[in-house]
Amino acid sequence: MRVGLSTASFYPRLEVMEAIESCGLFGPGPCEVHLNAPSYYTAEFGRRCKARAGDLGLEIQSCHAMSGIFEPELFSRLGSQVAYARDTLCRFLDAAAEMGAERYIFHGQSAYYGRRLPPPDYPRIAEVLIPIAALCADRGITLCIETVNYGTYHTCDFPTKLAALMPPGLPWQLCLDIKQTLYTDDGPYAFLDEALPWLAQIHLCDVRGDRPVLPGRGEFLFELLGQVLQRHHFDGNAYIEVYAECFETRDQLEKSLRQMKDIFEVPHAT
Repeated sequence: MRVGLSTASFYPRLEVMEAIESCGLFGPGPCEVHLNAPSYYTAEFGRRCKARAGDLGLEIQSCHAMSGIFEPELFSRLGSQVAYARDTLCRFLDAAAEMGAERYIFHGQSAYYGRRLPPPDYPRIAEVLIPIAALCADRGITLCIETVNYGTYHTCDFPTKLAALMPPGLPWQLCLDIKQTLYTDDGPYAFLDEALPWLAQIHLCDVRGDRPVLPGRGEFLFELLGQVLQRHHFDGNAYIEVYAECFETRDQLEKSLRQMKDIFEVPHAT
């Protein structure tokens, strides 16, 4: 297991390429790229990102869209909206494929203005996700659905309910976002227990009260999470994915990154 940074941690301070270069300041390793505008959704930009990351010793392993731009419309009942959303998705995936990303981090639906989504309609969710997962697979990418308390994956039983409806052999995975699960009634470990068979990566962000903060500066015990993951022999990566307002200086982010590496980058017991 390795720990890296998501370029989303520098949004909206830096443009994408600047954020990749900032990730490179912390040394080589895995990286997640957040493409925060449709103007970046081109194969050419993906190639540029891969080249610059490679120069810095970074491995782009996952890619995140600006999810509110098109992902909710993938669930629309209006053909015109779905056509727009799928066209945008395909352009995003083309960029991600050129980066060499293995996973597409997906939010999906969104509950706006503080409202919660209704209970999941799993047959409808599977109906939407199956063609998305296939589009990903065509490009050598795996759909990776993230826990988001206002998004598609916001209940603990989501993985098992979805798995019963997804075609065998069609790859899909999960991303556990610690901050988002802390905002739910169930908490991180209830989500983790259900997610483990499909879990590919983890997003690290802490909270203090209801405010997001750097990992290690809030209330969550990441040391315990590290022990649990080690017992389960989890070998995916974790990424610090915070908001830019969570830190003021590079030293603050670097201290948090070192702390997370000390916790999670340990060999499994044999």
